[in-house]
Amino acid sequence: MSNRALWTEAMVSNVTGAEYAARMYLEQTDVRHYLQLASLNHSLKKACEIGAGYARLTPILEEFADSVVAFERESDLLAKGSILHPSIEYRATESLSSLQAKNAEFQFGMFFTVLQHMSDAEAIAALEEAKRIVSQNGNILLCEDCDTDYDHENSSIPGAAFTLSRSIETYKTWMKPWNLVDVSPRRVEPTETRIEVGKYMLFAGSDVLRQV
Repeated sequence: MSNRALWTEAMVSNVTGAEYAARMYLEQTDVRHYLQLASLNHSLKKACEIGAGYARLTPILEEFADSVVAFERESDLLAKGSILHPSIEYRATESLSSLQAKNAEFQFGMFFTVLQHMSDAEAIAALEEAKRIVSQNGNILLCEDCDTDYDHENSSIPGAAFTLSRSIETYKTWMKPWNLVDVSPRRVEPTETRIEVGKYMLFAGSDVLRQV
């Protein structure tokens, strides 16, 4: 039995009500922007979100890709997402480092505040798997906490739900030979007390000739 934290629907966001609605609007707008950039290089036949939860943001991928897959390891979140978004293909996985997908099956992949809740070893393995399943002429979008002065809870405690912030340079190193082609702040509701809550980082595979 793994000691990893069990993520629930209530843990997906730390805000509710009007603040949650404002955050969703901003996040959907920004994810849509990066999908538009990615689609400049190639048509998106298949896109995926890795660690999709109940598909809070996954439906945006359907606006640009012919088909969308959501990878999720929590059975309750997977079940809820499957009911709410039946057009999305949900694939259950025990680990984000071992996904049920073919090599280069997708042209776009996304992690949204997933890697920041994983140890270094787990995050590196998940990124390697993403680079396997997303084609070299595609894009991978990360949205993760990059404020290295901020760490929430203790990542050394088995089963803890923690946030481990890492620098953009760390993600650039881990993503090699993929190239970082665009960065922007993660926008959330103005009432959020933290000034820095994350960065969007768009990576392009080595076969992408035109950088965004």
